[in-house]
Amino acid sequence: MNFYQKKLIGINLFIIDNTILLQFPFVKKSIIIKKRRLPQLPSRRTILDHITGRTVYFYESGTDCDGCESGSRAQYYSITEANRCHEDAYKWADGPFYNTRITKAEYDAAESYFKDHYAQKAGY
Repeated sequence: MNFYQKKLIGINLFIIDNTILLQFPFVKKSIIIKKRRLPQLPSRRTILDHITGRTVYFYESGTDCDGCESGSRAQYYSITEANRCHEDAYKWADGPFYNTRITKAEYDAAESYFKDHYAQKAGY
């Protein structure tokens, strides 16, 4: 059995095998997050995202099987929603797919793009 314990800003974090337990002593409440696999310990930012349910921002880009490359910004109302959408995108991607966590200011400044590489090579 793997066991890890840490105290974060008044929150007790326990990781036992593939389960995360967050204890909030000041409100006498606990949250259990079960994961299929934990390749690495979650960051403080990710833990706070789970606790607060705050909005998160990403820039996502990818290339499909026709050589079309695109990128756009995305806003999710929770980190759980973002993870679910990214898992689905990876599952259905025809080519490389990338997502990068960005700040609200970067989200506001980000621009979408689209390039058709095969059409460019053909002179269109």
